[in-house]
Amino acid sequence: AEPIEALVRLRYRHPGVRCVITPHEGGGATLRFLDGWTAVSPGQAAVFYSLSPDAEGDYQVFGGGTIAKASERQTTSAHTLEAHGV
Repeated sequence: AEPIEALVRLRYRHPGVRCVITPHEGGGATLRFLDGWTAVSPGQAAVFYSLSPDAEGDYQVFGGGTIAKASERQTTSAHTLEAHGV
């Protein structure tokens, strides 16, 4: 599957950061931050949004998942997701 560029939010009030999501055959995905972000932990939820708002100013949700494995090098590193709806 082709990589997808998106905005990802990791916390309720998190403004989101740009990322590339690379889906895996059979499920799951790898998430790579394009803008630096730290403090990613296994079990944390990740919700994927469109990069631009629609006509009403809302960002559309198009998937999400749970962080299964976080990279030791947090900033701009790859993190493995158990993804749903990617």
